[in-house]
Amino acid sequence: MIGPFFVECSEHFPNLVFVKIDVDEADELAADCGVSAMPTFQVFDPAKGDELESCKVEELVGASKDKLKELCAKYN
Repeated sequence: MIGPFFVECSEHFPNLVFVKIDVDEADELAADCGVSAMPTFQVFDPAKGDELESCKVEELVGASKDKLKELCAKYN
């Protein structure tokens, strides 16, 4: 399961903010972010803009621990 690894990443990469969203409870937010599959991990940079789509810099779809770790390391 990727959930516990997501928590580990949040502890290992202190310069990133990790947020978990339940797409069933926040379906409008999921749609605004373009989430179409689970799990989806997205990286946002607020300096890029005020809208979700304009400040999204990268997205990872799937439960690959190695790819998630690489993504976190890239932006930490």
